[in-house]
Amino acid sequence: MTRCTKGKELKKEITTKLGIKPSLISVRYDGSYRIDIKDWAINKEAVEEIAKTKQSIRRCEYTNEILCGGNTFVFVNYSLSEPREACVEAMKEEVAKWNFDERNSTHNREYHLLNAISKKGFSRAESRQALYENYELWAK
Repeated sequence: MTRCTKGKELKKEITTKLGIKPSLISVRYDGSYRIDIKDWAINKEAVEEIAKTKQSIRRCEYTNEILCGGNTFVFVNYSLSEPREACVEAMKEEVAKWNFDERNSTHNREYHLLNAISKKGFSRAESRQALYENYELWAK
């Protein structure tokens, strides 16, 4: 089985089990499976659960270390083409609480805003994407 067909096979399995369009995910195989989800509505955990059936990791029976060679890892991530609206709204709420003055540098605002959004349950990557797409809201 070639690399191309392994990726296509897993993509077909995920799309049929979850009932989603094939264009909403991207599956690459290069010794490990790399899956990019292109829609925030798709549950990442459900995709991981299906994809983990293809994962195989050999470990040392004494130290439990991962052995070199022959391992197949699975990586599932959202492709961040656009942040979820809820994340952007959380950012707007946080910015509304701020008192902008010259002591608060842009770097400090970015740091505190990322932490505040992350505490509300959004991933760091998603928070960062929302920040940079809405730069004009917080970098006054």
